[in-house]
Parts: sequence; structure tokens; C-alpha cells
Amino acid sequence: MKHEKALLVLTAYVIGFITAYIAFGLTITGPKEAVYVTTTHSKEIKQHEGATTDGVGVVETSEGLFALLGAQERVLSAQAISFGAGAGYHYDVFVAMASPDGKYIYYCAQEDRTSDSCVGYLYDVLEDKTRQVHNENNDPVLLQSTAKKVSWQDGQLYLPMYRSYDIMRPWKVIPY
Repeated sequence: MKHEKALLVLTAYVIGFITAYIAFGLTITGPKEAVYVTTTHSKEIKQHEGATTDGVGVVETSEGLFALLGAQERVLSAQAISFGAGAGYHYDVFVAMASPDGKYIYYCAQEDRTSDSCVGYLYDVLEDKTRQVHNENNDPVLLQSTAKKVSWQDGQLYLPMYRSYDIMRPWKVIPY
């Protein structure tokens, strides 16, 4: 009889701890996994000039901006449906292009519905990481009229009045 009571108390504690652990949420640590989309888009597709290079490309649909990586698609930025989009969401993409070597995808996203400017981002295909294009002082913001003047030359990203600091980190730009 003594052992049965002790076993019941121990079982009650184990059940209580498991219930509390589940009730207060499970935390998963470790690297975050990328979201890949394997469906085809039936909605209108906006193709950007110079968007496909070496099997790497970029396409914009009414759902968002996607990197084309062989047979897979990677979400770069989702279409914003509420006011005040922020990083990872956009109202429009003024320009999107893959680098000639297919290692990077540059895009300039309009994050404010009422603005005619955009914020530049660079997706690193090999590292599966998106970085904001910036200089030492502030983040260069492009106007819709100048966003189309972005280009890749000799492995460097060229923006109006800025260029990549080096080819290993094209998201860091300096004036030229």
C-alpha cells in the first residue's frame, strides 16, 4: 500500500510537470529553417529585367517576391496587406535582379505605401540570408526614379552615388 501511494504521487508530479511544460509553450532552439514554396503561382507575375542568372532568378507575384533557386522558390518579401509594412514585407518592388554569378539577388522594396522611395536588400543565395544594403552613416534610400539605375559590374553592386565596398560583402556600400 505504501509503494502504491508513492507511485501515484510520483506519477502525479510527472504529469503535472509535463502539463506545465506544454501549457507555457515549448521553446525550440537552434537554426531557423528557411521557408520554401513548391507551388506554382496562378496570379499575375511581374518579371524584372535581368532577373534570371545562372539558374538563380527572382519573380514578383501578387503574393510577394520570390527567389527562384533551381526547382525551388524562396520567399524574399511578402506582399503587405496592412499599413506600415517593415522589413520582410513590401507594397511594391521597384527593382529586383540577380548578380551575374548567381550568388546574390538585389531588390529595392517600398515599405511605406505613401512613399516613392525604397529600401535596398541583398539576398545571399549561398548563405540563405537577406541583408539590408547600407553604408557607415545611414541606409541609402532610393527613389523610384533612380532605383532602375542599379547594376552589377565586376562583381560589385552599383547604386546611384554608391558602390559595393568589396565583392565579398556587396551589401556594404561606399560613395563613389
